[in-house]
Amino acid sequence: MTRRFGTASYSFQYSLALWDLGDRPGRRMTLDELLESTAESGAQVIQLRSSAVDALDTRGASALASRVARLGLDLELLGGDARRRDFPHSIERAAELGVKAMGCTFGFKTRPGAIASYAEWIQYIENAEIRLRELAPIAERHGVKVGVEPHFDFTVDEIAGIVERVDSPCIGVLLDIGNPVATLDDPLEAARRLAPYAVATHIKDFRVDETPQGFDLTMVPLGTGSIRVGDILEFLNVHAPPEMSFCLELINGWHCSLPWLAPEYLMAFGDRTAAHVAAVLRHIRSVTALPLKPSQDELAQMTPESRMQFERDRVRENIEWMQQHTRT
Repeated sequence: MTRRFGTASYSFQYSLALWDLGDRPGRRMTLDELLESTAESGAQVIQLRSSAVDALDTRGASALASRVARLGLDLELLGGDARRRDFPHSIERAAELGVKAMGCTFGFKTRPGAIASYAEWIQYIENAEIRLRELAPIAERHGVKVGVEPHFDFTVDEIAGIVERVDSPCIGVLLDIGNPVATLDDPLEAARRLAPYAVATHIKDFRVDETPQGFDLTMVPLGTGSIRVGDILEFLNVHAPPEMSFCLELINGWHCSLPWLAPEYLMAFGDRTAAHVAAVLRHIRSVTALPLKPSQDELAQMTPESRMQFERDRVRENIEWMQQHTRT
């Protein structure tokens, strides 16, 4: 089976006016324009947020499925928080749309902000496992694979353990290749550990800058940051399930600080060892990140239309980069 490449709709954050850009000036990209731009980029897969499709009636869902098919795209969904009461409806809608894989999370950056102790975190893991056991038969009935994305929360061993214990053919991992840095896991080793459970991906690169408090992460184009993206793609292309797509996630300039050297951070990550820290430091120090281009100030000075075009160009360029680095 030929590997298929795509993008998360998040890569069009500015164009779609997502999150903190909801009040930006200028027009927004429509769903049709998003699908067309994705197809024009050379992608074959689009990951849409479930919120964009959950409210559609049967007729609207059918029209969307037809539109996606005419453009030669496969559809995957990003279902958000799996603890949502209506998450089963998102699974059902995914099946109606012919979706075979969808992602979910259990929050974002929950340690140490929302959960300050390791004992609390163990209970959190147990609750996540209980929820996935509830969702597994629903996913199996509808033939949809649900991948949990470690979202600056679960370590590699934790998410692998959860999936192994739930033991369902429809519960796996959305493998985000950059996020392991946030839990002090080596991204390449994370890919090796999680590849057997992967049902979907986020292919991204972070520029990782070490600070007196820990790390500053900035999302950058593939091959320009501190993640060994080429090595990871080479491994996944051989060892990941052949039906799994490689989907770009590039939120231009997205930034996050991780104060992992603070006592409260490591207290909440009670299972981290010196070996984990050493491995992630070796990984990020083995790559020389390129300067940020354009800068956030330069992005902010673009007109709405030029910035939307910038996002389209970036998606196309990064789809091409993924394709070039997975040729066999």
